[in-house]
Amino acid sequence: MASDVQARPETLRIGQILSESFSIIGRNLPLCGLLVLIFSVFPTAVFSLWSWGLAEHGVPAASNQARTLEVVRAVGRIGFAGMLQIAVAFMVMEDTKGRQPTLQDCMGAAGRRALSAALVWLLANAVLNFSAATYWHAIGVYVRFPKHTPLPLADGIMIAGAAVISIPGIMLWVRWFVAVPALEREKPSILKPSILKSLRRSRDLTKGSRWSLAVFWLTMFGMSSLMIEISRYWVRPLGVASLVSFDMLTRATDSLLTAVVMATSYSEILRVKEGGTLEDVSQIFS
Repeated sequence: MASDVQARPETLRIGQILSESFSIIGRNLPLCGLLVLIFSVFPTAVFSLWSWGLAEHGVPAASNQARTLEVVRAVGRIGFAGMLQIAVAFMVMEDTKGRQPTLQDCMGAAGRRALSAALVWLLANAVLNFSAATYWHAIGVYVRFPKHTPLPLADGIMIAGAAVISIPGIMLWVRWFVAVPALEREKPSILKPSILKSLRRSRDLTKGSRWSLAVFWLTMFGMSSLMIEISRYWVRPLGVASLVSFDMLTRATDSLLTAVVMATSYSEILRVKEGGTLEDVSQIFS
């Protein structure tokens, strides 16, 4: 027993999370593509065509039709994003058992947990968006503030200060980083979502690892944003349609990678916190 406890990893292995995430995507690439197509690309395309059709017919933005589109788009975005995360989490756990996850099983898991996952996604992203808005508001205030005495490091100091202001929101979001995978352990029903239980479970699991997860996520987000901007430079000359399609695919890919990283982080955190193997962890999905 003592040797087993000593054999447990004492810290969260970020490199292991990233490596395992890409390995899982590679082993299930066709399934990942189908999930992204169903829950991200196809809904986005439908809403874009709907919006384009209204614009072609000269429907004003203040009309009931345009407002209906915005409401349906907002609700659909939340629902499909939550379903994508829960379907990907199920796929990750099936893969850790050495099984081949199927589209039917992933769709079933997404349907059973759709409401719970959507609510968790909405809450977590509201916190993250508020944090980002706080950062950009602080930058905007600094830009409008008159500079009587130019300081070489003023810009850098202000940007760092704005980042510090946004840290509480980011850390709160990291508290709920593995809340969607935790939903499967709570086994909520369609009409009785265990939102608070999954949030508390994520809070307990991420305790002691939040700074590592925050730095990891911010680094991944920064590198992803940089690669997207560089790629846009080459896609932009191909026309507006190509640029819109590229943005749609990059957002879908980013959503997929984030969902896989969250589910893989859940498995790794459980191993660190509770000493279970990946097979033990995956039993919560059986």
